Amino acid sequence: MELDELKNIWQQTSLESISSQVIGNDEFLAMMKGKSNATIAKLKRNLTLEILVSILFLPVFLYFIFFTNVAVFHKYICSILIFTTVVTLVIFWVEYRSLQAFETRLDLITSLKITVKQFSKFIRIYMIINYILLFPMMFYGLIVGLELNGETLSLKFLLINTIIISPLGYFWVKFYIRKVYGQHLDKLKNCLTELAETAD
Repeated sequence: MELDELKNIWQQTSLESISSQVIGNDEFLAMMKGKSNATIAKLKRNLTLEILVSILFLPVFLYFIFFTNVAVFHKYICSILIFTTVVTLVIFWVEYRSLQAFETRLDLITSLKITVKQFSKFIRIYMIINYILLFPMMFYGLIVGLELNGETLSLKFLLINTIIISPLGYFWVKFYIRKVYGQHLDKLKNCLTELAETAD
């Protein structure tokens, strides 16, 4: 009789232990999902702001092309800026739609893996675009600045100053993308790591 009682107590204790562990895992998954959703919301917000700012610039470029008497050179530059802005808007929109799909996936780990992979790719592409445009846009900015001040354009002066200023622009781009997107991507990576460790 004592042996049967001990057996029943052991079985009951085991079931309670398993039940509490399951509840703990559910709570952990809920916490990770909450953290992930909050981070996704911040990424979507930042993408939305960039989309809106980019859209606001388009009428300005169009105005300079069709309604001003600026030099043809400036109109060409505005045309290039319109093209790059549209390309960037498409990239932003595709990434935004990808983030929207995050909550529709059933498996949190799979969702995080897909999102981390896609958003890492987005950040790389976004940084490459900015680095490609950085030097020529700084060069052009100096030209506009000299013209507005009525100063004579010197190619040597423009090149030297652009070379000096460009590293600052490089670090600014890196800092900006890190601040707006990179730190949030790291949070998603941390959530994925914690979930993977728990699954193991």
